[in-house]
Amino acid sequence: AVARDADGWLASAYNTDPRRFRVARLEIDAQLRAAGRDPAAFGDLLATTWLYVTDDRAAARRLVEEILTPLLGRDPEHLAAHLPIGSPEHCAQVLSDYAAAGAGTVLLWPLRDPLRHLELVAERVRPLVVG
Repeated sequence: AVARDADGWLASAYNTDPRRFRVARLEIDAQLRAAGRDPAAFGDLLATTWLYVTDDRAAARRLVEEILTPLLGRDPEHLAAHLPIGSPEHCAQVLSDYAAAGAGTVLLWPLRDPLRHLELVAERVRPLVVG
C-alpha cells in the first residue's frame, strides 16, 4: 500500500541508524518499482534528529543519558553513535553516514539553544559533511 499510495517516507533518527535506513530505503525502492513508480520521485525525511554541537564530551554524554535515554527508553550508546550530538566531527560523520545511506532530507532538532546550534552546524559541521 505504501508503494502504491504514499507520497514519501518519514523515518525517525532515534529509531534507526544509517545501515537500517539504507536497508529500508532499498526495500521501499523495490516495492515502488514493482508498483510501476520511480523511486527517485519518492522523497524521504529523517526526522527527530536531535542535535547538539559541542567539544565537551561529558556535556554531550549527559544530554544523551539524562535527557534522551529516559525520554525515549533507548540504549544511550546507540543514541550517542547515531545522533549528531557531540563534536563537529562526530556530527558531520553521522550526517555523512545518513547521506551515504540515501537520506534525502534530514530535519535537525537542537536540544538546547536552537539558533546557536544551527549556526554551529553551518559554521563547523556542514563543511565536514560528505554527500
